[in-house]
Amino acid sequence: MFKGFAGKASVLAASTALLIAGCAGGSSRVMPGFAPDSAQFAAPAFSVDAPKPSIKTLTWGKSPAGTAGTAIKAAKLTLTAKGSNGKALTGTYPAPITLANSDKSGATTLLINGKPASKKNLVTKSTDKITLKYTGLAIAPVTFTASSKGVKKPAKAAFAPKLAAIVYTGSLVSNAPEIDLPNATGGTTATFTATQAGWTGSPFNKAFTQAFAAVSGFTNNCATAYTITPASGAAGTSFTVSIVANAPAGECLLTLGGGAGQTKSVLLTYATTGVVINGTRAPNR
Repeated sequence: MFKGFAGKASVLAASTALLIAGCAGGSSRVMPGFAPDSAQFAAPAFSVDAPKPSIKTLTWGKSPAGTAGTAIKAAKLTLTAKGSNGKALTGTYPAPITLANSDKSGATTLLINGKPASKKNLVTKSTDKITLKYTGLAIAPVTFTASSKGVKKPAKAAFAPKLAAIVYTGSLVSNAPEIDLPNATGGTTATFTATQAGWTGSPFNKAFTQAFAAVSGFTNNCATAYTITPASGAAGTSFTVSIVANAPAGECLLTLGGGAGQTKSVLLTYATTGVVINGTRAPNR
């Protein structure tokens, strides 16, 4: 009954001896079925996406100079977009930039690549060309605004064309505009002209407003003594002052109002006795 066991024992012993002999001989061969799978122990592969750039600040360059009465076809405007590192962004911007204009007169237009800026026409890359078109109309300073997603404080720039004063041509007394009626020849009408670059004349043809005020120390005859043609708000540069029938003697200060708040005052006087010559005032004024 021990013969079979003895045979199996001898086979096992022989196999063990061969394995020990192989190890003793320095063999590096690994037994089949025991080779480790390197892929199972490899470190997992992953990548970190670089943060996407964003616009953090917007800055306008120096605004172009302008003068009322002189049109500008296309003055260059510079707008710089910077990232979180403070460096200017180039190429296509991560978000579009919207331009806005406070001017409601139509005298100024912001252009992007030759077309008016709008909600549909935006600045999308650093190579976009921004220009200003100006008709020359006399206007108060206007503000241009640039804004974009991620920019907390929109960039603002002012355009303030140099304004021209109202120019008066007519009778002067002590170098100040004054219309005295009757005039030196006894007439009851007088004329003067008033112009303003960027307001009157082609292509603007804007009108002056007329305001009247009493003169301290003299009878106020503003409402009852004078007719002025053209009237307030009517376009024109040549004005005629006429005396109304049975007008009371007195004085009135006429103030013309032009573009962007420019004004010019003209003293109107009327005497019922005597004639005012070279500014000499009649006693009943």
